[in-house]
Amino acid sequence: MKTNRSTLLASSLLCLVTAAALFAENASAVPKLVQVLQLRQNHVYLGKLRVLLTPQAMRLDGLGKFRFTLISRAPKWQVTAFRPEDRISFTQSFDEFCDQGLFSNMVMPQRENTMQKGGAKLQLKVSGFPVEQIRTPSKMLKYLKNTNYAASQAAAFFHSAYKVPTEGHIPIEFELVLNGKDWMTNLSEKGQRRTVLETEKISLDNVPYTEFEIPRGSTQAKSMTRIIVGDTKKMKDTGIGDLFHF
Repeated sequence: MKTNRSTLLASSLLCLVTAAALFAENASAVPKLVQVLQLRQNHVYLGKLRVLLTPQAMRLDGLGKFRFTLISRAPKWQVTAFRPEDRISFTQSFDEFCDQGLFSNMVMPQRENTMQKGGAKLQLKVSGFPVEQIRTPSKMLKYLKNTNYAASQAAAFFHSAYKVPTEGHIPIEFELVLNGKDWMTNLSEKGQRRTVLETEKISLDNVPYTEFEIPRGSTQAKSMTRIIVGDTKKMKDTGIGDLFHF
């Protein structure tokens, strides 16, 4: 009788240990979640975009014609661009990225990071978040003040990626009155108002921290341009190549 009881006890303990091990294994398999500020945006040239921001990392996904991803994170803040379907990537320093941006100055010149002094300011809300608007006779900027949503590097990152002023914060919308010619048709655009950047939604969400991991095993491309445009021959055929000077 004692032998049976001992056997049952040993069997029960084994089951408990096995269950605990399986629980620990499953728990470790669950990805760590991190809270992010998520923006769903549209850019006049880059198309639909998804942005994820934390104080330690930034991610920008092209969801339209240009299927690319940019990731920059502490402590070095190097900017890595990659195309998951092509398994190629390119990494450069944060300063190099800020100096070069994503597309040609021929299409949209790099603008000052601040608006003209004396612009009318207005406090409003977008998706429930407090936003400040600055309007001058030729430009309008809306931005989300960067308090604890993102790293201080975010403003410079967006200034170079989008080529819009940021006032040192996170740009939400930017429009301007044109005063030149269309880069493709050479027709005058003087007096036309263009929305360069707009935001459909702002939210606080929890996402797996793996969203900010650089994929392994990719082939190093020769330039950021190769990552952004993808199939360069196809882009040349459609004239999009002029955006990126290749």
